Amino acid sequence: MYKSIWFRYILIGACILLFVPVFIETLNYLSSNGSTDLKCRAIASRVQAAGKDPYFYKWNPADSEYLLDPNDDPGIDVNGNVVTPAMLWLLLPVHALHFQTTQFVFFTIQYLAVAAIFFFLFRNYGKSALLPFAIVFTTLICSNIWVMHVERGQVYILFTLLFTIIWWLYTLQATRYIFLSGFLAGLTIFLRPFALVLGAGFVLSWKKHWIYGMITGVLFGLLIFVAPKPSTWQQYLSAMTTYQHLQMNPGPNVVNPVFHEIPKVVEGKNNYYIATEFQTHSFTGINRYASRFHFPYTPAISVALYAITCLTLAGIFLWRQRRSPFSINQLFLFGLLLYFLTEYIIISPRSAYNAIQWIFPAFLIIQSRLSNPRLVILTTVSLLLLNGAILNHSRIAGVGEPMLLIILCYATFTREPLNPHAKWEKPHSILPAQS
Repeated sequence: MYKSIWFRYILIGACILLFVPVFIETLNYLSSNGSTDLKCRAIASRVQAAGKDPYFYKWNPADSEYLLDPNDDPGIDVNGNVVTPAMLWLLLPVHALHFQTTQFVFFTIQYLAVAAIFFFLFRNYGKSALLPFAIVFTTLICSNIWVMHVERGQVYILFTLLFTIIWWLYTLQATRYIFLSGFLAGLTIFLRPFALVLGAGFVLSWKKHWIYGMITGVLFGLLIFVAPKPSTWQQYLSAMTTYQHLQMNPGPNVVNPVFHEIPKVVEGKNNYYIATEFQTHSFTGINRYASRFHFPYTPAISVALYAITCLTLAGIFLWRQRRSPFSINQLFLFGLLLYFLTEYIIISPRSAYNAIQWIFPAFLIIQSRLSNPRLVILTTVSLLLLNGAILNHSRIAGVGEPMLLIILCYATFTREPLNPHAKWEKPHSILPAQS
């Protein structure tokens, strides 16, 4: 049915109808809201460029308003910035602008990132990608998850774009592109440390050209991101430890906080405090549920649990690999499975907008399983639960992301049917991932 020209027109029309109000809503937030997370990150970039600590810096009147984040809580010793020093340097050209300009530029970057993600996916699958695109686009981009991501000025869509490019380079299957895919994966670790596990399937399958590329990327990242100022990375690690403690014990951790009078207008804006509360239902992490039952879920326990989970999944991976080779998509899905589990199991800040990262794996699952309507429907229902379109109640909608995780496990470890629309697959066989 999805091959019908009229069905395609209906899908495109539905996407446009649902997207237009979302775009208008996010555009309105540029002037009405404060882009709180973007402001925090912009100040951290400027502070780092000024040679100060971008994680524990606290503004005082002797400093310029150029370094002032009105939302920084003096009662907490960290300032809210959780991105790596490498990410701060890369985004400095945007963050260094007047903040109202920064808001507009980063707003544009976020939408360009979405367009680029689907460009690379369509490039490999052509017209057959329309149904998976419509499902993922209408359930994630046309949702409060995306609106919140844009309104806060978050960066997770950029990580998703990097994952998509890494995948796309690998599907080209030429040795130089496989190496480049691994190289980019190695660099991505310095932007998003949890991305370290993305290459697990390639290591277990010993895809040597990809592994060599990743090692080269890590070494290059150490040279350009860490070597110039390793002390900033020590500050980052210290801040992450502090955030872990704050996750377990929320509230002020400074004994005698110093409060300064904040100017009412900073960089031409007086609404930095405004952040819309959205109804979202993503999985916030095991530690939140452990605290409800007063279970002592410490950072050490979370790391131990994650290590056991990884070893178990690695064993299943090796057992499954002996029966039949994994496809390219499955190697990436395995890495993404471990990646999402880091966010769920390891104690770290996680919010609803993190769920926008499901764009990439959900698309791959639906695209590779178009011959399995039940799985396509189940994935769609899970996405609808995640965005609250079905029974917008926290206890019901909250199962959406765990359901997606189970589907991700299934798609990773069960044999993937032939997809004749994938450009790298041969007509009569599943092409295993090359080295």
